[in-house]
Amino acid sequence: MLTSRHDSALRIISDLIMGSDKDIVWALTGSTAFIIQGMQFAPNDIDIQTNEIGAYAINEILMAYQTMTTAWQDGWKKTYYKQ
Repeated sequence: MLTSRHDSALRIISDLIMGSDKDIVWALTGSTAFIIQGMQFAPNDIDIQTNEIGAYAINEILMAYQTMTTAWQDGWKKTYYKQ
């Protein structure tokens, strides 16, 4: 089951991405996606997968929530956002 914090964050993320004027290809993955599909997990974060264009667009859309600079790490683009 999603915690209220995860549910709230996921709604904000989804609303902002889907409501943008950008055509962003993205998918919810990881434990949060498993929970939505009915599996029992305790999520620590919300994992989003996208392509390079989507990563930059999502970063721009969620900039107000960002807590650390976006950077490539081990071949992955990582950004941390406020909860």
